[in-house]
Amino acid sequence: MSFRDDMKLEDKWRESIKQTLAAHFRCDPQDFIRNHTLDLFGSADLVLGRTEDRPQTRIPLRVRRGAYLKYSDEFTLRLSRPDGRMTEWEKVKAVVTAGKEVRAVYAIETVNGTGISVAHLIDLNALVQSGEINRYTTKPNDDESSEFAVFKLTQAPHSAIIIEVNEEDTCLK
Repeated sequence: MSFRDDMKLEDKWRESIKQTLAAHFRCDPQDFIRNHTLDLFGSADLVLGRTEDRPQTRIPLRVRRGAYLKYSDEFTLRLSRPDGRMTEWEKVKAVVTAGKEVRAVYAIETVNGTGISVAHLIDLNALVQSGEINRYTTKPNDDESSEFAVFKLTQAPHSAIIIEVNEEDTCLK
């Protein structure tokens, strides 16, 4: 799947995912903004602004096709790029080390594309702080142009998995 295809799939589900996030963070879905600069350098497809009650929170968003349902107990971060640009793995480690809050949404669409089959809100700060960010297996991209770090959700610290929703949750349809 190309970068453009990934973006189309994320765009397709962005508003539904913002609804779910808004319920968790107790805010309005429109409080989540897109920030392309922060996405390029700071691992943030969505940004929830800082208030008295919460820090600014960066949220990388990944939505996969239904063909990936067999991997619903995993999530991946790009580990290498042939062009030398920063990878998601590098961005996450840098942003968390700098003291920023990072929560990732990792979702998989239903096979027929009419809903989200499973989605997780993952506390990447907890993964970095526990050391789990350094425990992964590697998988090359299908065209072998880059490599991914593969994390097992079942091995993540309990504090790292904030929300798990499945296709029965109507807000993701």
